[in-house]
Order: sequence, then structure tokens, then C-alpha cells
Amino acid sequence: MFASVSSVLAEDPAPVKASAVVDTAATPDAKAGVFDMSIDQLLDLDVTSPAKKSERLADVASAIFVITSEDIRRSTATNIPDLLRMVPGLHVARVDGNQAVVSSRGFSGVFADKLLVLMDGRSVYTPLFGGVFWNEVDAPLENIDRIEVIRGPGATLYGANAVNGVINIITKSAGATQGGLIRASGGNEERGSGLVQYGSAVGDTQYRAYGQYFNRDGQLLEATKTQADDSWQNLRTGFRSDTQMDRDTVTFQGDYFYGENGWNPRIPSFDSPTYLNTDPLRRYQNGGNLQGRWSRAYSDTSSLAVQAYYDYIDRNDRVLGQRRNTVDLNTEFRFSPLSGNDVVSGMEYRFYHDTIDESSSVGVDPQQDNQNLATGFVQDEITLRHDLRLILGTKVEHNDLSGFEVLPNIRLIATPDESNSVWGAVSKAVRSPARFNHDGRLVLADRPGGSVPGDQGLPSSVVLYGTNSYDSEDMVAYEVGYRSQVSEQVSFDIATFYNVYHNLETAEPAGAPSLVTGRGNPYIEIPYEVQNLMDGTTKGVELVVDTKPTNWWRLMATYSFLEMNMDPQDNSQDFIYSGEGGRSPRNQYMIRSLINLPYDMEFDTTLNYVGSLPDLNIQSYAEASVRLGWHATKNLELSVNGQNLLQSEHTEYTSSLVDTAHTQMQRGVYGKATWRF
Repeated sequence: MFASVSSVLAEDPAPVKASAVVDTAATPDAKAGVFDMSIDQLLDLDVTSPAKKSERLADVASAIFVITSEDIRRSTATNIPDLLRMVPGLHVARVDGNQAVVSSRGFSGVFADKLLVLMDGRSVYTPLFGGVFWNEVDAPLENIDRIEVIRGPGATLYGANAVNGVINIITKSAGATQGGLIRASGGNEERGSGLVQYGSAVGDTQYRAYGQYFNRDGQLLEATKTQADDSWQNLRTGFRSDTQMDRDTVTFQGDYFYGENGWNPRIPSFDSPTYLNTDPLRRYQNGGNLQGRWSRAYSDTSSLAVQAYYDYIDRNDRVLGQRRNTVDLNTEFRFSPLSGNDVVSGMEYRFYHDTIDESSSVGVDPQQDNQNLATGFVQDEITLRHDLRLILGTKVEHNDLSGFEVLPNIRLIATPDESNSVWGAVSKAVRSPARFNHDGRLVLADRPGGSVPGDQGLPSSVVLYGTNSYDSEDMVAYEVGYRSQVSEQVSFDIATFYNVYHNLETAEPAGAPSLVTGRGNPYIEIPYEVQNLMDGTTKGVELVVDTKPTNWWRLMATYSFLEMNMDPQDNSQDFIYSGEGGRSPRNQYMIRSLINLPYDMEFDTTLNYVGSLPDLNIQSYAEASVRLGWHATKNLELSVNGQNLLQSEHTEYTSSLVDTAHTQMQRGVYGKATWRF
């Protein structure tokens, strides 16, 4: 029997078993009048991201957490970043009504650049700053099959920028979404959203098409306790088709979106008495993508997959607008050359073309540019004996800004029985330069005359420039983990890590101040440039405990500890990045309870705690969310959801590079109805 090979590109393999979830098709217990909490054991989860093939979580030699479709259904989250709050080792925070911070194992920030994010194998990384615009990453949550999160490096398989983690968002096949679906919701913060979707089949081809809209309220300005002009509206439409032909699977899919959101930047300006322009502005984004995949299974251990996609983004932003075109071609081949060897290899080519609209405070030179990325990798999984496997692999990558990168890893996993596994790994990863590191210009601060010795009474401006001497940031990670299914009711997963970083980014003086005539008046420019003059280490522990006290109650707890030590080199005069250790929480935990009640009702609660961020002067906070759901009929589901219930408002993050007015998240309640037909 041929194995499915769509998993080779981490797209949508065989259905995944539920984790911390309820089987909604379970039959009511006649005595208790509740649904049985039918679940599979944690270690039996099927995942594809760590090795680009389907395997049990127990057999994975890396730290991984899976958010399943049922986890999503029973969450109060309405967007992908908020879903990721349940993942240990990730720091998720809202900067304002539409900007999110998502980072793994430290280095938090709006421009976090050490985490790779994929949507059905399509990278949503931006080459401008090396991170993710999270207000562009969206999909109907009902269509997400699962989100697999690798905490730790994944560079051997996924390349540069998969430094501290990989988030792989995998949507459902068209065959899993047949029929119609209408969803509507509304509340005080989630003002209103709707989804209309229909799926059917023509011959061997199954398809779906959807349209989705949402309107989210703005947040609260911390200083004045008035509404911030950072509301967010978005319209998205898309399709997907899957054709199964004997050993071949062909998938086509695409999306288009248009979004509008508010922003409250504090932009340096000589024209303001405070030397900061605080006028809010509206930003507009639109974009789309087309993606095709073909895969063939030759045997259970041999398969070939080819994927190509085109992606277009247009961000109309008065501060830094951009238009970017991306073309990507990816091939992967899995084979077994010898008994006990399972090899996966592949090649990828990616082309970027972008145009940047600069402003007085930020820009790049040249404003148009092309970038090329070419990679090849091979990884061999060697069975040393039935309970011991060695994984060796490397990726060779070439990019236009730093040249060749070699990204090896070695992993070992022992599985003495089906209920226990212990693993260890040593991996190298790099964060390659982004375009802004080489070509960028950012005004950090404007100051009145008399602020700098020798400014002759003229105003001064501190400006950060990119430079061609900026090189890749390097990391070597040492990881050890242990998983155990203690009993049918209790399982746990623990991962520890120690990461060593070299050549981290710093901002350094770049020559003497000089007189500049521009921006309306003469002024003194104080130049800085990005360099690689900082090293550092991080270490931590991540724990997941999953329990089932009764047949109608599921309880999960996670805990994360992180310690960061940044060490600027002796010749560094950095004043921006050396505070990295104070911008990521030292401690985080989550407790999640899922209860099935009589009369087809569900009661779900989540408590999150996030430690303080001393470098940003943000205090620790705890927040709770509650969901009461009711399956009114077989096809109609109703729910009432509460978010951020413990405080009327709280601050989660502030931008440390491009200054933004501090905003606070507010308590929210919304209702939702979902009808399937």
C-alpha cells in the first residue's frame, strides 16, 4: 500500500490524531449525561515538520508542540498569534490592535527575526527585516488542520532564519471541508466577523472556496486611557483543490486579502515641539498567492514532491511602504538506499523583487532590489537498533547578502518502549542578513539644539544605517528532551536547551557627527551603523503536562523558563540591542481546562501568566479566557467567549526600535455561531 507523500512538503498528510481535545462525535454517557472525552495518547500524535515525513511524536528528536483543529475550535482566539499563546517556549504579545510579537526562546520584538513561519510550506518571512508581518498571516481558523511548532533550530531542513523555531501552519485538505459553512461572531472588541465557505467535488477533484471578513476594535492608549486609532479590518478570499490519482496527488490553492489598520507611531520630527510626531495614520495592505504541489509515492519509503508558489504583497504605509514579489520552486525526494537508512533530500530556489517607498524617517537604498536564494539539503535517519536512531543532516545555502552558509545537525533518540523516549541534539543555525541590515536607514531620535556638544545650537538627529560589512548571526544549540506516557491519564514532555550565539546585531557609532542640509533645515547628523559585535547565551526548560482526570475533563499545564545573557564585545558601544535579555519573559505558564457538560455543552477555561519585561518597563501579568459552547443541533454550534477577563486593561509589549504609542489590551466578550450544512 502506497504512503501519502503530501507530507514531504509538510502540507496535509493523513488526518492527525487529537491531542488535548474532545471528540465531538463521541456518544453521550447515558448515566452521566455527558460526552466521553475520547482522546489519543500524547505520544501517538502524528507530525510531519521535524523530519518532513509523517511520524509519531514519540519518535521525534526535537522539541515540538501541536495545536490541533480541536484545540482551535475550543479556544477563544480569533487569530493565529493568539492561538500560539498556548505553546510553551513562545512569547506572544500584542503591541497594538493589529501588531503582534511572536518569538521562540527569547529575542522578542516587533521585528523578531529568528523564527521561520510557513503556511502550507510557503514561507511568510519578509526579506526586508528578516521577520514576519503578523497582520498579513491569516486564514479561516476552521480550515487549519493543525499548527506544528518546533522550538529550537530547524535550519538543516528549513534553512537560515529557522534559528530558534519553526511554525508550520497546515490547512485542511479540500476533502476535509466538503459542504457548506457559515460562521458569524460579534462583540465589544471583536466587533464582527463572518465566514462563508462551500466545498464539493468534480470527479477525482475536491475543492473549496471561501470569503472571510473581520473588524476588530482598537486598543486603549496607556497614557490617556482613551481609544487608540489602531482598529483593524480585513477581507480575505481563497480556494483550494485536491486531486488524487492513484499514486499522484495534485493540489492548487490561492488566497487574496485586503486589509486596513491604524497605527500610532511616534516618528522623530524637527517640526514638533516635542521632536516627535504622534499623529495616527492608517495603513493599507493587499496581496495574494498562488501555490501548486505535485507528489508521487513510489513505495512506503520512496516519494517525490514538487512545489511552486508566487506571492505578492503591497503595503501602503506613509512611513515605509513596500511592494514585494516572490517566486519559489522546491523539490524533495525521500528514499531508502540501504536497510535501516531513511534519507530525505531536496533543493529550493527563491527569487525576491521589492520596491520600497521611503520617508524622511526610514528608507533603503536602492529602493528597488532583487535577491536570490538557493539551497540544498540531505538528512539521513539511521536505525542503529530497534530502539535507537541517529539522525545526521546538513543544508548548504547561498544568498546574495552573506554568501554560502552550511547548517549541519546531529540528533539521537532512544525509545525503550512505546511510552517513553529520550533525545538529544546539537545543531547549527544562522540568521542571514536582511535587506535593511545592508541598505537601510532609520532615524532613531531628533533632538533640539544644545543636546550634543559642538552642535552649534543646531538640532541633531541620530540615524542608524545598514552596512555591507554586516554578516550572519551564528548559533549552536544543545538540546535534551524526555517524553513519557505515565498512564492513560497522564503524560508529560520536557525539553531543555543551551544556545550559544556569536555575531549578534548591535548599533555602533559610524564616524563623527556632520552638518546636513535636508529635511527642511540644517542639522547635525550623528551616524550609527549595524554591526555584529555581541555574543550571548540562552538556556531554559519547557514542560508540558497533559492529564485526563475523568472521562469528561481534560487538563493541560505548560511552563517555560528562559535565561538570557548578552555580552557585547569590548569594542562595542551599542545602546539598543544589548538589552535583549530584558525584552523576553523569564517565566511563563499556562493552565487549560476543557470540560464536557451535560446537554451537549462545553466549558473551557485558560489561564496565562507572562513574566515582566524590565528593559521595556512592563510588569508581569496574568489573564484568563473562558468559553461556554453548546452544540444546539448536529450542524449548529453556539458559544459565548470572554477574553482578558482578569483586568480591564493591561500592557503586553512596546516597540523598542520604531517607537509606537503604548497601548493596552482590554477585556472582551463576543458570541459566535457556526452552521455547517
